[in-house]
Amino acid sequence: MKSKEATVAIIVAIIGLVGVLGAALIGNWDKIFGSSPTDVPPPPGGGTPDTGPTCNGTGVGGSCWYFGTENVSCDGVCASHDGYDNATRSYAGSDGSSGNCKRVLQALNIPLDDFFETTQGGIGCFAVQTTSGNYYGYWDSEPTTAGATYGTPGRRRICACQR
Repeated sequence: MKSKEATVAIIVAIIGLVGVLGAALIGNWDKIFGSSPTDVPPPPGGGTPDTGPTCNGTGVGGSCWYFGTENVSCDGVCASHDGYDNATRSYAGSDGSSGNCKRVLQALNIPLDDFFETTQGGIGCFAVQTTSGNYYGYWDSEPTTAGATYGTPGRRRICACQR
């Protein structure tokens, strides 16, 4: 009888240990793997869990994000997505933070060689392709505007749109 009781005690201890280790893993998931375990694929019918079924882009911080084409303003990027979302400025742009800009770049799966803070005339969070084929990420501290573009080739804005 005592051997059965010991076996049950060991099993209970192992289950408890697995629970503690699992909770620690989930709590530190982003530090270990660089993303959250709640990052899941879009639900059926489009969208992202972060923003709901109307987002066809990538959900981050409650907004729907897109990687624009070269030298196109966010007004242009968002024209086919029900318009500009102020999160472009308030979350990843001048009123947000460089850290949020990095989060959006990572969520969009943009491979970065490096990341810089700059002043570029209000284009917010953006990326420029490097000779390696990857990108340099940038956070512009000048007041972000929906219509800002930059004449030097290669700049692609990161834009939050309505859907």
